[in-house]
Amino acid sequence: METYTIDYCGTSYPVVDVTIFEGTSNEMNVTVSNTDLEEKLMYDMENGIGADEAYRLDETIGFYIRPEEISLPYEQIVEIVEESYN
Repeated sequence: METYTIDYCGTSYPVVDVTIFEGTSNEMNVTVSNTDLEEKLMYDMENGIGADEAYRLDETIGFYIRPEEISLPYEQIVEIVEESYN
């Protein structure tokens, strides 16, 4: 699993790409970041602060997890995301 960062408004946020439901007809790739980024994007969209960039970035993130979860092993992140679809 390779974690990378997205820079937004001077802050770097961790991101990881995962494949959920691998090997099934529901298989999909999902970009995952943490809720710190989600909160910042939502605040900016609601308050019109760089709203276009915030909307664009939010559209690229498929799922947000708690900041402490982003460092979990890949398989656990996949489980968290898959459970949200059930």
